[in-house]
Amino acid sequence: MSIGRQNAWSYWLDHAEIITEFGFWSGLSAPKLKRHFHAQTQVTIVLSGARAFQIRGKHYTVFAEQGLIIPAPAISECRLMPPVS
Repeated sequence: MSIGRQNAWSYWLDHAEIITEFGFWSGLSAPKLKRHFHAQTQVTIVLSGARAFQIRGKHYTVFAEQGLIIPAPAISECRLMPPVS
């Protein structure tokens, strides 16, 4: 796994009994992600700012130092939240 690239996603799979996908964004604000699904459970951790998620029709906001688990194969969508002033 290499998370040194700028403005790029880095992914890897945990090969434990229950496979989990981990993804890290390296760079400035991450792009909006259109509706999609993953074959594995996805663990998302927000390091700075906030991200808004829509998962199975429900809305979630994840702030810096918070995380979210998206079960497979849930359809999800993600976007950057505007800065809080």
